[in-house]
Amino acid sequence: MSTRLRHASERMEAAALEALYVGASDEIRERLGLHLDTIDGTTVSIVENDPSPLFNRAVGFGLN
Repeated sequence: MSTRLRHASERMEAAALEALYVGASDEIRERLGLHLDTIDGTTVSIVENDPSPLFNRAVGFGLN
């Protein structure tokens, strides 16, 4: 996979995580302990109160 395609894929995944966060109501974000942050260009999603690791993600390493 080319670097350009890999970077596009990472940006797409980060955008999807952001859309999930924005789409959740304040109540759902609070109940799930949902946090979204960007650290040095890496999008970090943390869901404290969900036993599934599916949304505990960090994407976008090395894009900046």
